[in-house]
Amino acid sequence: MKRLPGEVWGWTCFFVGVAAVAFGSGYYHLKPDDDRLVWDRLPVSHFTPFFFNVLLVIIAVHLCYGMVCNVFCR
Repeated sequence: MKRLPGEVWGWTCFFVGVAAVAFGSGYYHLKPDDDRLVWDRLPVSHFTPFFFNVLLVIIAVHLCYGMVCNVFCR
């Protein structure tokens, strides 16, 4: 299957977001207090759209690929 334009960039942003959430959450849970809570929530709120974007692209590609194959590959 051919890669979509920007697919590598999307996956890169997604995995950077996962790493940022891991480090932010780890920093907060080392010594939980109100000041560190920002570093726990900030990556989650910032990188959640990348997760949904990657998920929607995967679903759209598989649905469109299936529809195209059903129409043209008979």
